[in-house]
Amino acid sequence: FADEFPYKTPPGRAAALAGGAATAALTLGVLLCVANLPFALSMPQGFSSEWTQALGPFARGAQESLYSATQYALAFPALVLLVRKARPASADERRGITLLVRALLVGAGPTFVYVILSTSPAFARALPIGVAGWMIYPCLLVMPSLTAYAVLFQQALDVRLVVRRAMQYALARRTILAIAGVPILLMAATLYRHREARLADILASSDGVLLGGLIVVSTVWLRARRGVLDRLDRRYFREQYDAQHILAKLVDDCGHATSLRQLANALRREIRRALHPEAFALLVRDPAGGLLTSPDADVRSLDLTSGVCGLVANAESCVDVDLENERSDVAGLSEGDRTWLADAGVRLLVPMRDADRRLAGILLLGEKKSELAYSAEDRRLLGAVAAAGAMAVGQISGHPRARADAAPGEVGAGEADDAAGECSACGVLQNGRNRVCERCGRPVHLAGVPLIVSGKFRLLDRIGSGAMGIVYRGIDEELDRTVAIKTLPRIQADEVARLRREARAIASLSHPNLALIYGAESWHGMPMLVLELLSGGTLGERLARGPLPTEETLTMGVALADAVAAIHRAGILHRDIKPSNIG
Repeated sequence: FADEFPYKTPPGRAAALAGGAATAALTLGVLLCVANLPFALSMPQGFSSEWTQALGPFARGAQESLYSATQYALAFPALVLLVRKARPASADERRGITLLVRALLVGAGPTFVYVILSTSPAFARALPIGVAGWMIYPCLLVMPSLTAYAVLFQQALDVRLVVRRAMQYALARRTILAIAGVPILLMAATLYRHREARLADILASSDGVLLGGLIVVSTVWLRARRGVLDRLDRRYFREQYDAQHILAKLVDDCGHATSLRQLANALRREIRRALHPEAFALLVRDPAGGLLTSPDADVRSLDLTSGVCGLVANAESCVDVDLENERSDVAGLSEGDRTWLADAGVRLLVPMRDADRRLAGILLLGEKKSELAYSAEDRRLLGAVAAAGAMAVGQISGHPRARADAAPGEVGAGEADDAAGECSACGVLQNGRNRVCERCGRPVHLAGVPLIVSGKFRLLDRIGSGAMGIVYRGIDEELDRTVAIKTLPRIQADEVARLRREARAIASLSHPNLALIYGAESWHGMPMLVLELLSGGTLGERLARGPLPTEETLTMGVALADAVAAIHRAGILHRDIKPSNIG
């Protein structure tokens, strides 16, 4: 916690010390546990006495035990690190962070000091726990209320990003697995307690009934466990899948594909069914242009000499993409390559190699909807899928009909790669090569956006602009619904990834007076928020026609205050409430 809060410890001496302290705590913690096993399990007297002589000072509850002192001493560097990291926080953050750190110090500090000093017999006699407790326990009791106040009212922690869906899923899954293990542990404990008795005597005793019941419960639960886990997987968007079944179907589909677009659709359908990624795209080699292009124009083309292609070509397997981690595989790429990855929303790159082991294409996968990491089983499946896809690309590229049907980059690639044209009069977006507007005949200039974003959002026309960006009307071609797409100032690649995560958190807000947010995309480093389109215009446009009646003004004020209160309760500050932002 100290290493992560209030920011990740930057690489250097402090980070090395934090990592070393965590490793030492884990190692010595395991040793303390092992040292106390004989006492917990009531080992034979001879063995136990030998163990006591060797490890007695570290036995929990023994006279003059070093157990608690060692435990608290191992955790003490974390408090020191927290104090050090709280000082350089910004003025906006310092109050909440400082309050949380002080709560931890006030609550745990006296206990730390007393436990460590009490290893001295003289100190323990001079200040017994019966006296020291009047100071220690009130401090411990104050800590929960102080830390809760720092989190809830001073925003020391963003609780919306702490209790994530992945954590909920992991907790539920591990709870189910733990419940399955409880009867087995009770059976083992019962048999261990009667380890010197015959099995027939155990079954004839009162514990025999318990043992038989535990066997029945264990058998029933173990048989039902798989169904419970499957239902949990479906609940959290992560259906359990049979890798062999999906691969066999996908290989068959790849073999029947006659164009790269058909291949891309087959890969997208099966991979989404198996893994539920937020985004998916296929890039294949264009022999004529030295590029990797998307048959469906899902993402911008990628030069084969780029750092991304070099990284994937040299990788033995899948490449993880974490733009916020300075130690990740993509940390050394240029800002242009990192921006391309951010625009595509990539979390995993899967290489597709031809028979000569050259890079024939790349599978791009976004983060899972469950927010879980890609497992080793996922990666094995994707490696086999990539091999089948590369074979299909080779067959399609050698087929004359395929070349005429859908060559790499032929279908709308320019719409994803190039800036659109925007009419200076009516605001309609069109092909950037047009000189005059197709609707009104006025001059057309290049806009800072493409015609198609992420292969599915087609921009139609401009409906508003301001200091923080421009709003366009668009259509989600996958779901056939009209949306508003708001552009924001260009930012760094790691900030684009953070914006996507924050957009998902904001999307969890539900209020009648808050416009829905459907997602966050980016293009050449420019973030784009995909929002609900409010077709009735804005309050600013309404006020331009004259003042509002008093009753309508009061009703609107109450509704706006209620919406602002809702976002404040979620820990979000809007900071730009004005008539043009009220639909």
